[in-house]
Amino acid sequence: MRRTLLITIAVLVATGSVAVAAPMKGKPLKSGPGCKPQVAVILNGTVATAPGSGATLPFSLQVKVMHANRIGHAYVQATQPVSVMVTDKTKIKLGKLKGLAALRALQGNDRLRVQALACKADLANGATPTLTAKRVDAHHPAS
Repeated sequence: MRRTLLITIAVLVATGSVAVAAPMKGKPLKSGPGCKPQVAVILNGTVATAPGSGATLPFSLQVKVMHANRIGHAYVQATQPVSVMVTDKTKIKLGKLKGLAALRALQGNDRLRVQALACKADLANGATPTLTAKRVDAHHPAS
């Protein structure tokens, strides 16, 4: 019995020191920057206003949203055009052009697919917070 008691005390001391060594972090935020869980919002549409050759980052891209995934459906019903922020971390592709050159080469009515992350709580009840694009794929319209 004495041996069992000593083993139990040793286990409690060991687990107690681990708990003290690694303090618990706070709960993750439900909205705003760094929130969890983040969900993918995918918007398909066209460029409403061409950025032009003077576009600099960060840039607010005006998109006429025609289709979206289930999470981003509120953007289809929102007042058009929708603003999507494009930063230096956004991957932009237009044919063989990439980055800022691709952004400057965009023209009105170019087809777009915008991928962004948003907090699930921020999208509740049909809300449409401003998105920051992770990726923008564009194509000139078929002629």
